[in-house]
Amino acid sequence: MIKKSPIIIAASVSLVLAASIWGGFFGVWRDKLIDLLFTAKPVSSDIVIVAIDEASIRSVGQWPWPRVIFGLAIDRLKEAKTIALDINFKEPSARGPNDDAVLAAVLNRTKPRVVLSGSINSEDNGMPLEIFKSESSVGFTNLIISPDGVARRIKTEDADLSSFAYQIASLYQNNNQPPALEVLRINYYGRGGTFTSFSFADVLNGRVPVAFFKD
Repeated sequence: MIKKSPIIIAASVSLVLAASIWGGFFGVWRDKLIDLLFTAKPVSSDIVIVAIDEASIRSVGQWPWPRVIFGLAIDRLKEAKTIALDINFKEPSARGPNDDAVLAAVLNRTKPRVVLSGSINSEDNGMPLEIFKSESSVGFTNLIISPDGVARRIKTEDADLSSFAYQIASLYQNNNQPPALEVLRINYYGRGGTFTSFSFADVLNGRVPVAFFKD
């Protein structure tokens, strides 16, 4: 029987570990260098963020909010060509089925202009309830996180589901083509606050004219 030298085995393991560490190290710094190529650029006025901020929490109340609140907000945004909610409605409302039914009714009369978010994972079902899913488009929000903790890439499609961003763009552009399976570098336009943003509370309470969101 041929016996392998402990020294050779130890050296082989060390080389594999070193290669893995160096590869990860080099990859992070390569990404950081590419980051420097992304500069602030003009943004489209077609994109408006309605932010759930501290002012909204103080105005509406403790999270989670009643589903009827989101239904009212969608009605306020009804002039928009596409409405996207990055909120996962995967569990029934604690306020009972009537609360879910109100939001489902709003989604139904706004269809097909609303996109809801979901997540793809192995632990549980990260998709919205069927009562909402059947009345809207759904896209996943899973990101690819780099070793340094920064989200730089996203898949366009996974588990037969399009990404949240792709669904929004497709609806807005009237594009019915399924995405090609790609991993794309996220083209950041700037820091937080780059896009036009309003407080959710201001939209909900009518302090932003409905006509502002007209396409």
